[in-house]
Formats: sequence, structure tokens, C-alpha cells
Amino acid sequence: MIKTALTTLIIMISIILNGQINKRTSAYDLFSYGSLDLAKQLIDEVAQDESTILDAETWYYRGLIYFEIGVSIDENYRKLDPDPLSIAFISFKKAIELDKKGELSDSIQKYTIAVGEGYFYFGGIYYNEQKYKEAAISFKKAFDAKLSVGQVDTLALNYAAKSAEFANETLLAKDYYLKLFKIGVKIPEVYNDSNFNKLLDYAKNAPESIENKILDLALYLKRPAKDEKEIVEIFFFWIALHIQFDDETIQSNVLNYDHNTKNTLLSKKAICQEFAELLCELCYAVDIECEIILGRTKDYFNYTGERLLTPDHTWNAIKVINKWELIDVTWGSSPGLNLRYLFLDPIDFIEDHFPEDSIWQLIDDPITLDEFYNSKPEESVRGLAMLDTTANLSAYKTIEQYNLYIDEYNHYITITELDNAMISLNNALQINKTDPFIFLQIGNIYNMKGDTANAIRAYENAIRIKSDFFEPYNEIGNLYVREAYCIIDKARYLNKNESDIQKSGADEMMRKSLPYLEKSFDLAPEDEQIIVSQMLEEIYNILGMPEKIVSMNAKLNK
Repeated sequence: MIKTALTTLIIMISIILNGQINKRTSAYDLFSYGSLDLAKQLIDEVAQDESTILDAETWYYRGLIYFEIGVSIDENYRKLDPDPLSIAFISFKKAIELDKKGELSDSIQKYTIAVGEGYFYFGGIYYNEQKYKEAAISFKKAFDAKLSVGQVDTLALNYAAKSAEFANETLLAKDYYLKLFKIGVKIPEVYNDSNFNKLLDYAKNAPESIENKILDLALYLKRPAKDEKEIVEIFFFWIALHIQFDDETIQSNVLNYDHNTKNTLLSKKAICQEFAELLCELCYAVDIECEIILGRTKDYFNYTGERLLTPDHTWNAIKVINKWELIDVTWGSSPGLNLRYLFLDPIDFIEDHFPEDSIWQLIDDPITLDEFYNSKPEESVRGLAMLDTTANLSAYKTIEQYNLYIDEYNHYITITELDNAMISLNNALQINKTDPFIFLQIGNIYNMKGDTANAIRAYENAIRIKSDFFEPYNEIGNLYVREAYCIIDKARYLNKNESDIQKSGADEMMRKSLPYLEKSFDLAPEDEQIIVSQMLEEIYNILGMPEKIVSMNAKLNK
């Protein structure tokens, strides 16, 4: 402590003697010795001085100092600035702009990622304390910091969205969910037992070559559908995922032009009338009845009870398997993909959609316009989330949680926090116990920990679920081979009798590996098959099985 204080005193005397020119170096020295308050004072002066304000090192040092303040265990240092991590992030961005030769780029990138991790840490603290608004802000800043250097932290953004939702920051949550969907967060194979995932992926990945003509698009999209309902679903998915709401047209108030679905397909933009027309055109192309419904809406985001003098919105009624269904693809396309307005029950649809023609209320006792405006829409009406519905996918909240656990696992495994990674996998497993990929990863973690028995059990579970799964067969075979070589290695230090016994045990392990490695050889992709064959050839030689080598090579030659 005395040494540190003395060093600080020497640095301060040096500043007095040498003036402004050495302040930046002195700020860094003070930072190195932990005198963050003095370092901050100096670097702030340097960052405002004309002679040093355009130097990349000035902003780099400032970023370092403010980052250290932000993550300091000393609360007094953290109080030096209300948001030191933001200052650090801004400073690193400025340093990158000024570092024309890229001499500091690697270090700046490393510390910018560290800023993101700092925000994530504090977001976790707020989240656990149920301070969800503060958590949402911290998680979003974590995402932004990492994104600035090319890292897409979906875990941070997912937590930001969930925190905003819990904080009742509805618009914020919607925005974050939309960003997640645009990033392309993968829907897991866990729900392949429903056809939903298949249809969604098919619509999402439709080729551009068929997007310019209604008939080509409709015929392509209907291919995987089993009935009219799935055809309409996939039309809904494609429009919601590929057509954006045309804010510019709405803001310009220039709406008096001929609606043309060809223009919509080319521009990939639409207002509500065009959304509804496009859906109907697709339906007409495959002989499904469709109506465009004009009416008024109530949106709980800005609901004041004020009555609209004229209709403000357009949606659809579609006859699906001899029953009229209500769909609003405009509201269904923002944020991301909101499935509430796909086949929503008419009694719920009327909460915020009032058609000009009461026949399209599709309820036994139609309500009046007065009754419509006198009731405030429920806050659940437009919902929050990407991929949220109570109609045909009630499990999708579960998928969202599953994605969160998988993102957590990816995060923890990257930084080799195996225990936390295992917790995330086990949480995902509670949602779905028939996903072979989860069992594979659980086996891999046990493998990394040296727990052979549990690793094999997990791999066997993966095989039971997916009998043609190459990886777990290969992993089990390799585990038995590794055990065999460990036995052989120990046998070197034993007498002949004991050594022979040990080698017999090694041969037994080799034999145990064979059915798994032979199966993995049959299932292996071409580049992996050579590697597996080399392992098998070595085992066949050890066990005296030349005929097996001949048979395997014949397969390879084919």
C-alpha cells in the first residue's frame, strides 16, 4: 500500500514538472497502479485537449480506465460515473475510428467484448433481483457492445427481450424479439413432431426466383402443405417473413394510388390493404376463397378511446375446409412473426377489429360500434412475442424458453464452464426428452470431464432416439478404444503375468468398440469415413481379423 501511494505521488510530481504532454501516459500509469480516480481525472482532461483529442491512444486509454471503473469491486470507484461502461464503449468506438493503421484493433476488440460481458454480468444481477427494466437495458447494451465488433450475442438479446416483457415494457420487448427473429434464431428440431417447423422453414427459405409472380409463388409454397389450412399458414408465414410494413408511405400520407400485388412483390413493402390483397391473390391462385375486410381497429399501445371517423385497417376472411377464418397478416408480420392473428377465434378478433360489414364479425351476436369503442382492448391482444400464439401453437412459449437454454449452453461451453453448460442442457431436456442432440452434448460434457460411464449412457440415449446418428456411435467407439490404450499403457509397468491379464482386458475393450465404430463407419460422411476406417484397421490388426480389413476396404473402394 505504501509502495502504491509513493508511486502515485511520483507520477503526480512528474505531471506537474512536464505538463500536458505527459498527462496521457501518466493517466495510464495511474490506471496500472489502481488509482482510478486520478487516472479518470487526467484522461478526461486529455480527451478534451486539442493536442491529443484526435489520437487513438487517448480514447483507448480512456476506454481502459472507464472499463476498470465499471467493473471495479470498489463501490467508491464505480460511483465516479453513473455509467462508466457506456463511456468505455464510446471511447473504444472512437479509438477504432482514429486508429487508421489498425495497431490497436485487436486489443480494442478484446476490451469491447469485455464491456459486453460486464453489462451481461450486471444484467444478470438486476434480473435475479427482479429489477427487470434495468436488466433489459444492461442486456441490450451487452448485445450492442459485442455486435459492434462482429459478435452476435443472441443470449444477451433474448434476456433483454424477456426482461423487457417482465417489466411490462411492451414496445421494447417487441423490438428486441423482432431483432432476434431477423438475426435468424433457429427453431430447434425438438418440435418436428408437429408440421409447423417444417412449414415455417420452407416459407422462410423460399428462393427469390419464384417471388415475382403470384402463381409461381403460390404453387411453390403449397407443395409441403397437406390441406387448405396448411396452405394458408404457409402463405401467412411467407408474407410475414418477406414483406415489410411500408412506414414511409404511411408517413407521407400519399395513399391514393392503385394497389398492385406485382409492385408489392418487387418492393417487398406494403401497407395493410396491400398485405390483405397479396394474401387473397395467393389464395385465389390455388382456388381458396378469400375476402378483403375493411374496418376499424383498437391498438392497446396507443388506445385512448377516441373513435375513428372512417375505417383505418384491412384484413382477411378466408374459407378454410368449409369454415371462414379471420386473419390479419399485417399485424401478424410485426414484430417478427406474431401468430395470434392467424385463425384467431372471432370472439377474440372482435376485441380489436371491427368490420364495416357486421357479417364478418363471424359471431352469433354481433356487437355495435359503440360497444366496440366502449371496451378497452386487453393487453394480451397483440401480444409481445415473435412466434407466440394460443391458436395452433400453444407450445411456442416453450420453444422460446428452449432457445434460451440452448443459447445459454452455447455461451457456457464456449468459455468452458462445463457445470453451467450441463445445467442449461438439463433444463432444455425438461422441455423435450426426445432430442438426441441434447443427449449428444451431455455425453460430450461427461466425456470432457473424464466420466466415461455417464458419457456412454448419454450417447446410448441419443442412439435410442435416433438410430442413424453417426456422432454418438463414433464417440462410444472412441471411448472404449481410449480405455483399451490406457490399460495397455499401465501394463508396461507390470510383470509378465499381470501384464498379460491387463492386455486381455484391453482386447475386451477393443471388441466392445467394434460394433459402434463399424456402425459409425457405415453412417459416416465421406471425410469422416477415412478416419474411422484407419481406427478400425488398427483394431482389426490387434485382434487378428484380416478378413474384416478386406471387407472394409471393399466398402471404401465402392
